[in-house]
Amino acid sequence: MKTLLREPLFHFLLLGCAFFLVYQLIAENVAGEVAERRQITVSASRLESLAAQFEKTWQRSPTEAELGRLAEGYVREEVYYREALALGLDRDDPVVRRRLQQKLQFITEDMAVVEEPDDRQLQQYLDANPDLYRRPALYSFIQVYLNPDVRGERLAADAEALLARLRQGAVDVDSVGDPTLLQSRFSGETGRYVARAFGQRFVQQLDGLPTGSWQGPLQSGYGLHLVYLEQRIEGEMAALAEVRDAVLRDWNAERRRRLNEDIYQEFRKRYEVIFDTADAGSGPVEQ
Repeated sequence: MKTLLREPLFHFLLLGCAFFLVYQLIAENVAGEVAERRQITVSASRLESLAAQFEKTWQRSPTEAELGRLAEGYVREEVYYREALALGLDRDDPVVRRRLQQKLQFITEDMAVVEEPDDRQLQQYLDANPDLYRRPALYSFIQVYLNPDVRGERLAADAEALLARLRQGAVDVDSVGDPTLLQSRFSGETGRYVARAFGQRFVQQLDGLPTGSWQGPLQSGYGLHLVYLEQRIEGEMAALAEVRDAVLRDWNAERRRRLNEDIYQEFRKRYEVIFDTADAGSGPVEQ
């Protein structure tokens, strides 16, 4: 027996048997994986989903024949999908890459369960972003309109002369200026309302005026305006109770964005990124 154990031929036979066993195990695993890849299972839940989609579209349940065609359509789609993957058609396709990125982001959003914040957290968010929830400024003013189509080259001179008379109080406000469908008096109106009437540029000019005196001319899309700004109430930060729904929505969106970024950074750590700038005349840059 000892002599047999020392025989090189015996060792060769043992090694050959070992290789054969390992090969068999690998072959069986590969065959199993190939067989599994070539199996397409149309489960009961899949059939229910196909039937539900059909019913949603056609407002009735599918017949047995129609359900069979739906199932065959699913099999056809799955066959083409798997064969396309086998051919590597998913690689270097920007549309496919973008869709996969979006799908993974949707999944991570679902994973990023946002806890319900309490009022203390919402108030902190409100305090950190006051301009998002500030009440609009309110304007009270009188305007006198000068029509450029009527006054032509005299427009600037007429505006200057009329402004001087208004400041002296020598004219009746309602009896001067050119006819217009625009309001002449505005009381406690928001900047948005004024902008709808005169344009955003007019509101920006209005913000630069002092109160209690005639100023101008201000420009709008209609022409020139002489303005007496009676009052401008600056917008104040709203109380949480007034804007809680908006603050909660924005808090959740910000929280979800941060969680998604954290998930991405965890994914990013798994990869070594190399910027190959060899074509640009320098070596690769590693991160």
